[in-house]
Amino acid sequence: MKHQFLSTATLLIFSLMWLSMDLPGKSRFLPPESGQKLKVLILPSANGYEYEQANYGLDTQIRKLLSSQGSIELMKFPYKDLQGTNYYGVFDKRYCQDIIKNTDADIIIMSRFAKDSHMSTEFHWGYELRIVNTQSDTQCSSIQGDHLKSYERLIEDLKAKRESLIHDILTCRKSG
Repeated sequence: MKHQFLSTATLLIFSLMWLSMDLPGKSRFLPPESGQKLKVLILPSANGYEYEQANYGLDTQIRKLLSSQGSIELMKFPYKDLQGTNYYGVFDKRYCQDIIKNTDADIIIMSRFAKDSHMSTEFHWGYELRIVNTQSDTQCSSIQGDHLKSYERLIEDLKAKRESLIHDILTCRKSG
């Protein structure tokens, strides 16, 4: 009985010590109402490699939109921490587990250019975004746009939906 009490007390002490340590990713354990900024990681567009080479970036436009938001801290992309981790082509939470393990992001934003759903000779631009709450492993669909006539219209559509995106980020964070 005495040994069981000592092992329980030791476990409790080590648990309290662990909770007081300054660990990467510890911010995930704080409630969003704590006044602390949400750490947001924006992944490269899932199917945007060719678009990026032609200077049509979706993730860079999202970064510009959120850069002035006070309650959000945009993380510099952690290339070194994600070496050996697949982060290109990711548009679903089930492929985010290694990214979550290797970063201390609270929220991950995934994007992709939408496929044109109509068979036509005209090219139409489109996009969709998803948000992952890294604490609860919850995925939320966010803003999207389709049948846009140009890349400039896509940027305008993103700007028009900025407040909806911020609302979606905060709502997805609270869903954990």
